[in-house]
Amino acid sequence: MITASIGFILSVLLGMSAFASGVFGQDCFFYHHNTSDIYTTAFFGLPEDIAIGTTIATVDARIAFRVELLPDEGDLQGGAAQDLLEVLIRDNSTVQIIVQKSLRNLLPATRSLTFHLRCTGPSGAFTSLPFLVTILDVNDHAPSFTRRFHEVTVGEFHAVGLSIITPSMMKVVDGDLPNTPNTELNYQIVEGNELGYFAIKNAAEGHIILQKKLDYETGPRYLKLNITVSDRGDPVLSNWTSLVVIVADEDDQDPVFMQEIYSVAITEEWDSFKEILRLQARDGDSGLNETLKYEITDGLHNFLHHFVIDHVSGALSLLEPIDRERLPSSVMGYISLTVQASQANAPRRTARCTVRISVIDINDNGPKFAESSILKEIDLLPSIFDLDHIDIAVLSVLDRDAAQNAGFVSSIQFEGNNTDQMATMFRLQTTNGVNQTIKLIMQNISSLLLHFQSEFIVKVVVSDTQRSSARSVISHQEPDFMTDIAYVRVKFKAVPARLIRTLADLTNPSPTDRQLQAFMTQYPVTLLVVFGSTICVLLIVMLVMAAVYHRKLNGGRSLQRVRPFFVSGSSCSTRSSVLTSPISLTPYSSESHA
Repeated sequence: MITASIGFILSVLLGMSAFASGVFGQDCFFYHHNTSDIYTTAFFGLPEDIAIGTTIATVDARIAFRVELLPDEGDLQGGAAQDLLEVLIRDNSTVQIIVQKSLRNLLPATRSLTFHLRCTGPSGAFTSLPFLVTILDVNDHAPSFTRRFHEVTVGEFHAVGLSIITPSMMKVVDGDLPNTPNTELNYQIVEGNELGYFAIKNAAEGHIILQKKLDYETGPRYLKLNITVSDRGDPVLSNWTSLVVIVADEDDQDPVFMQEIYSVAITEEWDSFKEILRLQARDGDSGLNETLKYEITDGLHNFLHHFVIDHVSGALSLLEPIDRERLPSSVMGYISLTVQASQANAPRRTARCTVRISVIDINDNGPKFAESSILKEIDLLPSIFDLDHIDIAVLSVLDRDAAQNAGFVSSIQFEGNNTDQMATMFRLQTTNGVNQTIKLIMQNISSLLLHFQSEFIVKVVVSDTQRSSARSVISHQEPDFMTDIAYVRVKFKAVPARLIRTLADLTNPSPTDRQLQAFMTQYPVTLLVVFGSTICVLLIVMLVMAAVYHRKLNGGRSLQRVRPFFVSGSSCSTRSSVLTSPISLTPYSSESHA
């Protein structure tokens, strides 16, 4: 077993004839223990874990007087062989070389021992046997990291293919003999690299390189790798360490707004320099959080000067009041602004958002007529008296306020005489919506026969339905019920002569007609009695005629005297009142109506 483990290489240079000529006559020789061959030189290889007390060589010394172990001349080990090995002589002929100390952990300089055995004969002559013993390294030390845990910071800009840590930063020691398989190292990442960010460039050297680009914002920010190192000895020994990779944020991201679109509403009476909205953005590199600068870069033409933004806080304020009615109809009461946030240390890093500002209308504009004066001429033909009404005019009403503030009320006023009568002849019909209109309608057309005029002037008044809260800075109108007036002139033309005569008779009665009208107005009961008496007389005449007819039917018998009778009640009476003043109609003459 020991022979196999030692594995020594023994070379015996035999030259019996040559040796005999050189050493014949000497009285001491070294022979092989089991043979009669003469030793000249011995080479041994000893494993460093050989047990103390193990015999590494046995030789015979013939005719020996004294045998001793001596270092070679120039031995730098300073007699290390004498310290490590021991020579035992048995029976004055057998010499054993025995290990007396452990061979482990020897310095490289002591791993090669050179010495010789000297055999001195009785005559004083001696013979030397040189020995060369090599201490063979055994893999009894596992490679180990000087630190159990390592940490390294890698930035986002770290280039793929470059090392993130070098062997000098992650030092490994191995107590075995250098430049042997026992100290040849092999590095491996055994855990924590499932995403494939890292690789080992040279397994023997341990350079860990970046294999895939890191991203602080979207990727992992901490990675823990378990790394093993092993030797190539027999058996293979290994050790491990943990490497924590911290991903450092770098300036590779633009700022980001909390919202892409902000919506806010203000009124027309919003105070100047009053904050509307505070915009918020952050540096896209959350680990850096650089200072941002806010500014308005775009918006509705001619309205940008109404707004101002604080460059540091992002507070958006109104600089000047806005009249909603001045906004283009295409924007439908909205103003869109583009706000930009840029990094103070890197202006090229920017972000943009849209602010949609709804301007809420207040009632600061009154209704207005599109036309303030209208002339309507009507042919007063007999056929119009068969109509229920006539549409005189349609007036368009304009209110610059929004729909909720554009309501109005309308009324009619008349100028001239007979205003009470005219009030029954005209009415208004209002239409609200996108197109607001007021229609002037003439009704009770037959009343023209009693109140004929060739011309009417109708004043149409329109006013707001609610009181305005507008300020003078927005509107020049007073904050009150705002009104507007339109005049409609209705003129009749082409009046036929017959209709004029009829109208003249009704509008200019004769004295007799006026007496009749006065009597009918003052004595209505008398008229009823006269009418009842007339009915009774007619009934009596009809009865007499019936009796005469009946007489004739009975063969010419004499007409019997018919007694007069009276119908009881207040409706018939023998008494009647007679109108002493006859009713006469004055014929029409053009001179009387000139």
